[in-house]
Amino acid sequence: MSDLRDIPLFPLGTVLFPKQLLPLRIFEERYKLMINECLRDQTSFGVVLIKAGREVGGPVVPHEVGTTARIAQAQHLEEGRISLQAIGEQTFRLARITQQRPYMRGEVEFLDSRAGDEAELEDVISSVKQQFSAHLDILSQMSERQRVDLNLDLDPESLSYLVASVLAIENPEKQQLLEIERTDLRLQRELGILGRENSTLQTFLYLKKRGQEQPSDENPLLRRISNN
Repeated sequence: MSDLRDIPLFPLGTVLFPKQLLPLRIFEERYKLMINECLRDQTSFGVVLIKAGREVGGPVVPHEVGTTARIAQAQHLEEGRISLQAIGEQTFRLARITQQRPYMRGEVEFLDSRAGDEAELEDVISSVKQQFSAHLDILSQMSERQRVDLNLDLDPESLSYLVASVLAIENPEKQQLLEIERTDLRLQRELGILGRENSTLQTFLYLKKRGQEQPSDENPLLRRISNN
């Protein structure tokens, strides 16, 4: 195992991907302390998806693979609360938890992303871009919001993380994408997910236009879209 580094950890009910933005509003005392220490020392913190437990309150069990987050902007509010924007940096694997109180810390091993088989990337990237553009169109129609225009002229790794962050899928599947260390394999997995999701969403969109869809508070798919 390579050298380990001890970092503060922020267990959340969301998956952070490298190069993606994470807005946070900090109000728990333990995390106000952690963020203020990061601001003071100009250090990053690790974001890990919660495997068991609740985001607010008691102890949690995190997934082993997470992403470091660099604080790009922070604003102190009333009662010591903090509004901040963080940016995902580098993936890591949690080797062991070294501290639980007042906030979680752990020794982590940073992971190296690999491009994989470059010969297959060109066709896969073209297909991912096409399917992802269709995905954005369908999400816009389903949510009745203006379509978000995203720059897809990115390097393969950045494209794979952008697609993973926007996909209207549940967190366990997003976590699986985060844990894939090869960019080509991540893009191939995303291509399969996009095909599946676009087919499902097209069916729901058809039913929605015919007035047959369930109310959003009863339809888990529509709730999932509204959260993305």
